[in-house]
Amino acid sequence: MKSGSMSPRRLVCLGVLVVFATQSCTLNPWRTCSPPCEGPALAERLARAEEVRVHKTDGSVLELTAVTVRQDEHGTVLLATRVPDRTGRSAGRLASSSSGRIEIPLAEIALLETRRQEAARSWANLGITVTVIALAVFVVAGLAVSSSGTLCPTIESFDGRQYRIQSEAFAGALAPGLERTTFHKLDALVPVAGTYRVRLANHSAETDYVDQLALYAVEHPRGVRLAFSGSEALVTVREPHAPVAAVDGNHCDVRSALAAGAGWESDVPALLAASRTTDELRLTFSRPAGATRAKLLLHARNSPLASRVRQDLLALRGREAASWYAGLASSPRAAAAFSDWLSDTWGWQVRVQDGGLPAALPMPDVGPIAAEDLAFVFDVSGVQGDTLAFTLSGAAGTWQIDHAAVDYSPEVPLVWKRLALSGARRGALDEPDGKRLALTSGEALDLVFSAAAPASPGMEVTPILAARGYLVPWLPDSAAPDRTRTAAWLRDPELLRRHYLEP
Repeated sequence: MKSGSMSPRRLVCLGVLVVFATQSCTLNPWRTCSPPCEGPALAERLARAEEVRVHKTDGSVLELTAVTVRQDEHGTVLLATRVPDRTGRSAGRLASSSSGRIEIPLAEIALLETRRQEAARSWANLGITVTVIALAVFVVAGLAVSSSGTLCPTIESFDGRQYRIQSEAFAGALAPGLERTTFHKLDALVPVAGTYRVRLANHSAETDYVDQLALYAVEHPRGVRLAFSGSEALVTVREPHAPVAAVDGNHCDVRSALAAGAGWESDVPALLAASRTTDELRLTFSRPAGATRAKLLLHARNSPLASRVRQDLLALRGREAASWYAGLASSPRAAAAFSDWLSDTWGWQVRVQDGGLPAALPMPDVGPIAAEDLAFVFDVSGVQGDTLAFTLSGAAGTWQIDHAAVDYSPEVPLVWKRLALSGARRGALDEPDGKRLALTSGEALDLVFSAAAPASPGMEVTPILAARGYLVPWLPDSAAPDRTRTAAWLRDPELLRRHYLEP
């Protein structure tokens, strides 16, 4: 596959060229961000701005002056004087202080633009600008160089000695309209002094908006495993059976790799040689007589490819990315359409042979950081014969499947117990009420919950974290847009897949 990256030297040179082009043709530039700079960085940026333009998540646009930043128990709030609206769009209802200044919570802002009068810069200032833009280019074009390439906050469990990454929260929710709740099994979490310690960390060039982090102790019989279905329902696993046959899209037998946990990934060169950019994995299992319900179990993760594509599509839009994303952020319909396009282009589905219901289920995004236990539940009462076959299919190179099994056992009753969250952030994170905390790149939330023990012998407790929120990727604002390539990729997913899969 193509790396999609540039060398650091070329990136810096590109930054220098962008600087000179910007200085020569722009006198009063608007600089954009999708509030990436909470805290001192945001305050400093706003203090230098002559004028600030705010795109709110409800679609309204405000132009402001004399903007300052205040922190309260719900997060960051902007205090400002409003410039008479020149956009013709409603600004919605805004809180106003006694001095006549308005207040806007950062969580309600999809995009910020700042502008200040440009004076003649010294070479020292130019050097600083070169450095900043070079770093920005690294962020946009070089995220694929990082080890993860992720676009989701990580969930980390304290195991008594250190924090261990377990999964990624609200994967794929890259705009307010795509906000979602995801559930995560925290197998590595160990009680310390009667408490559980959980961390949500932002390692990417993005701002994460967190509406809820709730921890549950799920009690179940010892030896029973848990997995989440695509609908986020918890499924119990008692008697998993390995496949009797496993064949991929190149007609290769991969059963031994799945049985040993070595994992399966697409053989992309072989697929391209056959003029294909899609792949499949066909799994066949023995079926006990009378089995009417089947749970296909996968221990799997995404590859970094889909995240890289999202980042590149933003980079290709260049200085038009800000207005494009503002439309995405203010329109749930536009956000859903873009998400559906990504799913149609890169997503996978699980299909059961004729007679099973539903006929197909989507494989949910889980991110590339850590594999998760996924379950796909089918009614197979209408299937004939003593075997059961599933076909997994989608874009090549986007999934790594470590293990596969099927379970026909009935569900085991579970006991859920909500664990208390301590600390000042409890009010903002206890319930999904729109009181979001903004988490910028390099920041983390460290949370402490009360621990729980099994209530009866023969039982054990599995901690389950519910995380609700969305993320806003940081946007480029200087490069010229590549409309031709963007339009071609949006029109022809096959062309896009081939671009990323070919060496």
